[in-house]
Amino acid sequence: MTPRFGVTLRITLVFVAFAAALLAVVGTLSFGSGRDALEGAAVSELLSSALEKEAQIDRLIALQQGRIELIAAAPALAAALAARGAARPAAMARASDELLPHTRLQPSEFIMLAIADPDSGRLLAATSAAAVGAAAVEQPFFLNGKHGYFMQPPHLSRFVNAAAIAVSAPITAADGALLGVLAGWIDLDGLNRIMLQRSGVHYSDEVFLVNQAAQFVTQPRFLKQPGALRLQARSRAVQLCLAGNSGVLFSDDYRGVPSITIYRWLPRHKLGLITKISQAEASLPVRDFGQALLAMGALILLLGSAIAVWLARTITRPLHTLRRAVAHFGHGERDAGLPSAGADELGELAREFKRMAAAVADKEAQLLSNAAELERRVRERTQELQRQADLLDLAHDAIIVLDAGERVAYWNHGAQEMYGWSREQALGRELAALLDAGAAAPAGIAATLRQHGRWEGRLIHARRDGSRAVVASRQARHVDERSQSTVTLIINSDITEHSQAEEELNKFFDLSLDLLCIASVDGHFKRLNPAWEKTLGYSTNPPKLRIFL
Repeated sequence: MTPRFGVTLRITLVFVAFAAALLAVVGTLSFGSGRDALEGAAVSELLSSALEKEAQIDRLIALQQGRIELIAAAPALAAALAARGAARPAAMARASDELLPHTRLQPSEFIMLAIADPDSGRLLAATSAAAVGAAAVEQPFFLNGKHGYFMQPPHLSRFVNAAAIAVSAPITAADGALLGVLAGWIDLDGLNRIMLQRSGVHYSDEVFLVNQAAQFVTQPRFLKQPGALRLQARSRAVQLCLAGNSGVLFSDDYRGVPSITIYRWLPRHKLGLITKISQAEASLPVRDFGQALLAMGALILLLGSAIAVWLARTITRPLHTLRRAVAHFGHGERDAGLPSAGADELGELAREFKRMAAAVADKEAQLLSNAAELERRVRERTQELQRQADLLDLAHDAIIVLDAGERVAYWNHGAQEMYGWSREQALGRELAALLDAGAAAPAGIAATLRQHGRWEGRLIHARRDGSRAVVASRQARHVDERSQSTVTLIINSDITEHSQAEEELNKFFDLSLDLLCIASVDGHFKRLNPAWEKTLGYSTNPPKLRIFL
């Protein structure tokens, strides 16, 4: 492939890339608009369905509320409960008989009706004989039903041994006295029928209810095994709904399928209503539109490429002459073939190239000179640093430099002699671990260095052979203003023998039976040994006692 074709190809690619970018922007905006419009339509449809089902649920619950309140207001029930004494068993039998007709209503109504004693909470009468006598004193339907109508959300009831909704209402006498609590249990078939009603337009739509424990209340359409009050609906939409929110969410459903979900919290019923459709179904028309848009874009891009090739050739032809001339210039032929006499843009470009070549040559010479000077300075500086390092190695004290991580960055010969670690062994290691100085180091050295930049004191270090060394340590901290890096310079002097001698002197001073003291030049005691207190009764810590002879 010749360079001429290469330049033409490059310019063509620029035009094609610009056209492709323009088509991509237009196509993306069009695709995004279509997708947003379709998603908006899907959201509106889902919201309409959710509102319709919410209204059906309200009507169903309101119907059951009216029926339980109507039954509770029946005079025969109040008369039966008002009976006292020996007639009470017979009255309870009559109360049960009064309840039986109300269980022979339409399907999806009461599974069982029961009356609870307002004091003991036990079921006095029920349409199911097995439930009579059962304790309900701690049940929500009993506790709340004494004060007015109450609906207990769907739950697994031990009274009917099934999933049900419990509704209750008080039974009162003519004077308002509480005679009992009427409770009814409704199966979930009515709710399931409402949830399973579909328009038949979509194949992936699904509606279900969840309770406050995130359990399915109605059977989801795509869940194979029974899930009502057995399995939890684990999805982000359910979490938001149970937090008391209502809205729309684009996220995975309980099966991990990306979906558009309308979630609505029903505070009166303490239930969450989930209405959803898969994002794949919602975006099917957008895919068709995108494919048509892609085919049209490819056709336009092909036509644009042909035009770009023609334009590129008209631009690159004059440049080939200059390219050949520059190739000769690169081989040392400074004036060979350069069209410097032309008055057009090509001639101006050639003249500028000549001036550039001259400037490049001058700069190259200057760079070579600067590089030689820099190399000389680096060499001299390196030699100077080496001389300083050699001088530091002559010191008997241990001279150590730590980096910001408390690792050894410099280790002189004195440190090697003092601690037994060679420079190669010490470099890069943490000083505290190397000298076992963690337990013996006074607290606050690092804080003092940060605050004042200096610290002096006595430390106990471990040598490589395990012996201990007492050192007088002087430390200084330096922060580079440009790089903000921190280094610490440490100079340690071995005072082990001096410390041992000092300990021996202190031991002799404290154990001696003679009267020993240390006095200042102004005639005051500085220190008394214990013999003074034992012999003369003087305190061993006199504040301002003058010497007397």
